[in-house]
Amino acid sequence: METASVLSNRTGEDNNCSYCGTVLWMFVNVFIAFAAVLGNTLTISAILLSKKLSSMISNHFVFSLAVSDALVGFSVPYHMCFYVYEDFGKKETNCLLRFVLTSFACASSICNLLFIATDRYIAIVYPLHYSRYMLRRTAACLIAIGWMASFAMATVPIVWNDWHEGVACEVINVLPNNYLKFIVCPMFVLIWLMMLMLYTRICREASGHAKRIRSTASVPSALTIRDSKSFQVNSYDPTYDISSLPSS
Repeated sequence: METASVLSNRTGEDNNCSYCGTVLWMFVNVFIAFAAVLGNTLTISAILLSKKLSSMISNHFVFSLAVSDALVGFSVPYHMCFYVYEDFGKKETNCLLRFVLTSFACASSICNLLFIATDRYIAIVYPLHYSRYMLRRTAACLIAIGWMASFAMATVPIVWNDWHEGVACEVINVLPNNYLKFIVCPMFVLIWLMMLMLYTRICREASGHAKRIRSTASVPSALTIRDSKSFQVNSYDPTYDISSLPSS
């Protein structure tokens, strides 16, 4: 009897801990989704309502990034349904849509981050050629390519998956290993490496600009000191006859 009561108490404690963990997890996810949707909606509204902001080509990439990040926020509630309703992931459509939405939103966000890095790279490293390289049409083409590539990558699991009835709707059970190893991982690694290279070059160029500005600013001060000394030396005339001064 004592053993049974101890086991029941432990089971009750485990259930309470699991319930508290689930509530905390849901609260964090709701907060993240709300913050993502609200913040990016404000960004989208600001760009759409301001002619000055919308006229800047760089803000086109920011607008696209805000849309993709808002999609990430909208996909969080759908992701939470799998933990609130146990039978929600037993249908193939619901399960596959879980990974399609998440992959599409995240992939488009990363592509937009790469385009923003490229835009800043051209503006800082080649400022005189920025208006020639980064046109509105160029920005629109890059954004369209990023969204189409993200959609193509995200929809692959619809036709290539390991889902079968009774399997848990988790990444390792539904998505094929070859899809993760040869499509998802290489794409993300390649994009992050490209971004690292771009921002490294941007930091070096910015550091060089700062050094040149400091060296240029120090030249006038040095010339001023030298000119003042020259003025003091030239103002003294050794041939000047002090006796010619009128006596008091």
